[in-house]
Amino acid sequence: MALAWENVDLAAGVIRVERSYDPRARQFVSPKSRAGTRKVPIASALREYLVAQKLRVGRSDGLVFPTRNGTPFDSWAVKARAVKAWSGVWPFPHRPPRVTPYVRVFDGRGGC
Repeated sequence: MALAWENVDLAAGVIRVERSYDPRARQFVSPKSRAGTRKVPIASALREYLVAQKLRVGRSDGLVFPTRNGTPFDSWAVKARAVKAWSGVWPFPHRPPRVTPYVRVFDGRGGC
């Protein structure tokens, strides 16, 4: 997630999608098509979270959800941490996480 505060307009209630992040190249890139550049409305629950996040980080520039070292959030890193955390409580003992390559972050929802 490489969302920058410069692309979040809380007053207008929109997020402007103007770029993407290539984690392999570790650089920002232009969207692949014209449809990739767009304005997305902010849902009220997300708006509340973004306001809280802005207060938490204490700035209006840079990334909205940076890593500890300020780089863009990497969903593969979250997947690796989730698989490691779930390894002892995986709901399918016949298919442990190491042989289940397509575990998504949201696959663990509702398990608590």
